[in-house]
Amino acid sequence: MKGIFKFRQFFLSLFLCLALVGVDAFADDKGDIDLFFTGDVHGYIAQCGCKVNPAGGLSRRSGYMKSVRTDSDGRLLLDCGDFGSTRSEKEKTKVAHLLKGMSMMGYDAINLGEKDLQYGAEFLQSAQKEHELPFISANVYDKKSGKLFAKPYVIKQINGHKVGIFGIETDAANPRLVRSGFEAKDPVAAAKEMAEKLGQKCDVVVALAHVGLAKAKELAGQVTGIDFIVSGYRWDKTYSPVTVGETVIMQSGTQGKYMGHITFNLKNNKASMVSGKLVNLNSKIADDQRFTDFVDEYDAATKSKASGTN
Repeated sequence: MKGIFKFRQFFLSLFLCLALVGVDAFADDKGDIDLFFTGDVHGYIAQCGCKVNPAGGLSRRSGYMKSVRTDSDGRLLLDCGDFGSTRSEKEKTKVAHLLKGMSMMGYDAINLGEKDLQYGAEFLQSAQKEHELPFISANVYDKKSGKLFAKPYVIKQINGHKVGIFGIETDAANPRLVRSGFEAKDPVAAAKEMAEKLGQKCDVVVALAHVGLAKAKELAGQVTGIDFIVSGYRWDKTYSPVTVGETVIMQSGTQGKYMGHITFNLKNNKASMVSGKLVNLNSKIADDQRFTDFVDEYDAATKSKASGTN
């Protein structure tokens, strides 16, 4: 009997050990996280109308996300900056409408680029307040006050994990910033500070780096602790992820013709990428009727204003 008792005791202990190991190994695996991103949209709310690859627009952007995930629990939606266009009143009005659409779409963080900052503090603060927009920037300062213009980062709770997202803008001399009352300080120094701070609080760190693809690669080599860099600035696209060290980099091109999509999960407190791609928002992507109507509203209002009617 003693032998049978010891045998049972042994297997009970073994079962408990395996159960504990199993719980520990998969405690942080709570499903994939879909990171959708845009950048350098330049005011386009509808498809670009290009002769080659007429793609893009808010309705296809939303349509694609809905085809992948209908809930927002495991989703992140980010913009790297330069949603802005030119300073003309017509384009400024269109950008204001675009920001309303981005708010409706539920963006989690929107980095500020030089084409956005050219509209000035009053325009941006008004749009932010009206639409509750999550503007961020860790290195753009108001020259009058000497303070950061926007929040440097946001932290999102996704699938039980904390994801820290910060934004930086290129410090290349740009007349758009100077005449609008802003100054962009060293983006690398800001990134180091943010990576260290967010690394202490979060499970994943994402940088929205509007510095260009080449500089984003340099940044990944200079700053430790960044899991993903969504880069922007200029016309570059990465059709598949670029890895520098342990940092994954992607960039989505311009005019909103493409949307980036990275899928990752966390195991043993480490981000592990499942896939990464650029999605061509062409006619193969089903439109979200809600945003088709939203763009039609803008077109109708613009035509009425041009003809002098209400």
